[in-house]
Amino acid sequence: MKKKGFSDLIFKALLIFFFSLAFGIAYLMAISSKLPLDQKETPAQQNPKYKEIDLAKAKERFDQGWLFVDARSQLSWKEAHIKGAICFPAGEFLQKITEFEKNYPKDTKMVVYCSGVGCSTSYFLAERLAERGYKNIEVFFGGWSQWVQANYPTEKGQ
Repeated sequence: MKKKGFSDLIFKALLIFFFSLAFGIAYLMAISSKLPLDQKETPAQQNPKYKEIDLAKAKERFDQGWLFVDARSQLSWKEAHIKGAICFPAGEFLQKITEFEKNYPKDTKMVVYCSGVGCSTSYFLAERLAERGYKNIEVFFGGWSQWVQANYPTEKGQ
C-alpha cells in the first residue's frame, strides 16, 4: 500500500512538472516574436517617439546643456544624481507631470535616465512624456551606473 501511494505521489509531481514545463515553453514561444533577435537591440531603438543613446552621446548632450531627467526614486536622486538633473520619479508621473509641463516646453531637449542597463523606468517615463507631446527625448540606457563609472559630473540632491 505504501508503494502505491508513493508512486502516485511521484506520478502527480511529474505530471505537474511536465504541465508547467509545457506551459512555460508555450509562453516563451508566444512572446518570442516580441523579443529582440540581437542582444544589443532594444525596444527603444524601434520606438520612433524617443531615441536610445550610449554614454558618449549622453556626455555630449550634457556638454550641450540638454535637460537630464532622473527617473529613479526621489531618495536615489537625493543621494546623488547627474549634475543638474531634475528629479522625476517614473512612478510619480501623474503627480509630477503638471508641474513639469509648466516648467519645460514641449520642444525641450532632454535625456531620461535611471539606474542603468536593465532598468526600464527611463523607458516608461520617456514613453509617457512622448504621449504628452514632448518630441526631443533620448534615453540614456547606461544610466546612473555608467555615468558614475566614467567619473562624469555628479551632485547630491537638496
